[in-house]
Amino acid sequence: MKKQGLFVAFAVFVTLLFATCSSESDVLSFEELSIARPLQIHPEIEYLVYMVAADVTSTHVTVTIQNNSDFHVFTGEHYTLEAYYNGQWLYVPMVELFGFTFVAHTIEPHDSKSFNKPLWPFPPLGAESYRIRKDIGITRWGLYELPDGRMVPIPLPPPERPAATPPPPTPTPSPPDLSGEFHPSMIDGIPTPPPPRRLPSHEVVAEFDWGR
Repeated sequence: MKKQGLFVAFAVFVTLLFATCSSESDVLSFEELSIARPLQIHPEIEYLVYMVAADVTSTHVTVTIQNNSDFHVFTGEHYTLEAYYNGQWLYVPMVELFGFTFVAHTIEPHDSKSFNKPLWPFPPLGAESYRIRKDIGITRWGLYELPDGRMVPIPLPPPERPAATPPPPTPTPSPPDLSGEFHPSMIDGIPTPPPPRRLPSHEVVAEFDWGR
């Protein structure tokens, strides 16, 4: 009976120790975070499409995207969290498993749409301030009046831009001598650069206090 009691006490101690270590491993320091990349701003909707935050709880925040432009804009479910510390915004990674569904939400001109975003996948940091960042796409639509008076949306052509002067040709650099070293992106023995990342058309942020 005494041995059984000692075994139960040891099992409880190991469980508490594991839980403590697991929770501490999820806590990040500001020094471990990377600086957030610059916002991508579309000049035509810079001050017309924006996002605000409200109803902040310990686990969720409600953000509303306001579209005061004449364009249809769309956004998905994906978002990122950033923390403000020591005069700069830092990217906060998720520490809990969380997935996004591939759903596109359209926001019509002079309309808005709200989203309830979870905060629980992110670690508590005690930052000065936080902000949600979301990508915004732009769809150029115009209104066409039918003979019966109805107005229907039609796609608009992109605005004309002056022809750019082509840059002077640059000399082709000679491939480095890898001496047979394997390279993950190699074609015919010549390393190829990684594909360029597609930049979003526009990004919006909503700043809020999160006293978790």
